[in-house]
Amino acid sequence: MKKLKAFIAILICAALLPAFPALRSAAYDGSIYINNIEERASSLGITEEQLTELVGYLNDSLAACRIRLDVSSYGIDSNQANVIMIRDFISDNPKAFHVSNVRYAVSGGKIVSFIISYKTDVNGYLEQLAECDAVAERLTEGITPDMPEALKVLLVHDRLITHCHYSEDYDNENGRYADDDYNAYGALVGGKAICQGYTLGLSYLLDYVGINSYTCASDILLHAWNIVIVDGEKYHVDVTLDDPLFDIPGKVGHWNLLSSSDKLYASYPTAHNADDYDVSPVSVLYNNRSWYGSQSQFCLLNGELYYIDNSSAALCAYDFDSDGSMFILDLSDYSWPAGPYSAWNGNYSRLACDGEYLYFSLPDGIYRYDPARDRVETFFTPDMSGHDYFSVYGFTMEDGLLTCLAAATPNLRNETEKEYYTYRYAAPANAEPVVSGVEQGGVYDAPVTISWDVGEGTLDGSPFDNGGTVSDPGEHVLAVVNGGKAVTLTFTINAAQQIKGDVDGDGEITVADALSVLRVAARLAPSTPEMLAVGDIDGDGAITVADALSILRVAAKLATSL
Repeated sequence: MKKLKAFIAILICAALLPAFPALRSAAYDGSIYINNIEERASSLGITEEQLTELVGYLNDSLAACRIRLDVSSYGIDSNQANVIMIRDFISDNPKAFHVSNVRYAVSGGKIVSFIISYKTDVNGYLEQLAECDAVAERLTEGITPDMPEALKVLLVHDRLITHCHYSEDYDNENGRYADDDYNAYGALVGGKAICQGYTLGLSYLLDYVGINSYTCASDILLHAWNIVIVDGEKYHVDVTLDDPLFDIPGKVGHWNLLSSSDKLYASYPTAHNADDYDVSPVSVLYNNRSWYGSQSQFCLLNGELYYIDNSSAALCAYDFDSDGSMFILDLSDYSWPAGPYSAWNGNYSRLACDGEYLYFSLPDGIYRYDPARDRVETFFTPDMSGHDYFSVYGFTMEDGLLTCLAAATPNLRNETEKEYYTYRYAAPANAEPVVSGVEQGGVYDAPVTISWDVGEGTLDGSPFDNGGTVSDPGEHVLAVVNGGKAVTLTFTINAAQQIKGDVDGDGEITVADALSVLRVAARLAPSTPEMLAVGDIDGDGAITVADALSILRVAAKLATSL
């Protein structure tokens, strides 16, 4: 009985412990790519194989929203550097946006476990993950496994910048931005972020297309960006600094794309002037590519690449392998007025595509170009009659909504007079639906939420709503049809295997499970149907202290079963 009382005292103290501060950023190893693996494994006192296994275990546990992550078998010393390193593996997993705090336990000078607090339960997390995957599907559309790795990086870099803008949600009182501005969910689903969110958002997309990357961070600069691995070489990619402030829709810089360390510094000396970040990228292969002359996204349409060469004022077709360009439309005759008899120097056209046509901007509006017919036509002309010397300086097209920005100057600031115009347009009738949430032949141990961009869906022959959830065990057939294009996917939901008392789903009944139940019983955490299913031990329809004690007795080996 004394042993049980001692456990109860520890349990109650743990339930009331304050959370640790938010984590600093470092490298993402979601694809089990670990930068400097030999050095990091040595620092932890384990082998490279054990470190790879540990990172995989951390990622799998976070995906399952497990609360207690047992790392006792690795025998890792509990010094600060080791704790920070393992926390970094967690904080730089771009899919760990649901983690709110991380604590750890020590025994005999060794780290024995990490205790994770989450912002939501597993169902809420899966819904958010499905939202991220839906955006990732759209932002990686058309990118195929056989493409050059550098081209994949170029496309996701441009699409993320077009999709996301730098957050303005700074809270002066708390001294920080909105929580999701720091993570991939904010960058992808919210469409806004700061440097950490941009970095993790890009990591999410790169992982989606099979490109390894990790975070490069500087405490001196208070800034973070990506280092990507392309054909075995390291390159810097700073998405944040390629998305200029003030945000101009559709404006995409390429100054910090696939750069060597010397090029990175030369492009933005003040932004990268520090000696505490990783300068291992030395390859100059992409330092002088044609994309440095473009301030708009590269568009992939029917297997061909197109871009606006702003330095030459032309719409061009681009051959990635040779870095060669072919002029399609000469835009040099157009100017952006600065006054009654003057114009701004340069070209400010932007580019977008919808899967069927290219769209580009000129001072008076948006134009559509059909490459198959070599034909240009007016698509949208904003009414700028109430403003002097207004011109279009940017636009984006996303989810059937065109957003156009007009002003009297290209040097935009928050206080600059400007006007946003929007226009709803129909998606191309021949676009093939892009489905997220399930894959062909996929097998899932939990309910799946399925969405798609265009078309109508059926599940097992019956109408199925976009964004719906499938939970019934067994094989299912999803069909999504848009005009003459259709996608059919077959997938399987496994029957759920629930163990009474195993709240965190790690296959064991532990003190952490009892703690979770006690927090709900004490109303320190919300109850959920999932918690009730595994935590209501006595079957009275409620989570109570008695349930927590029953679990604790098994965890403490004072009972053999519930």
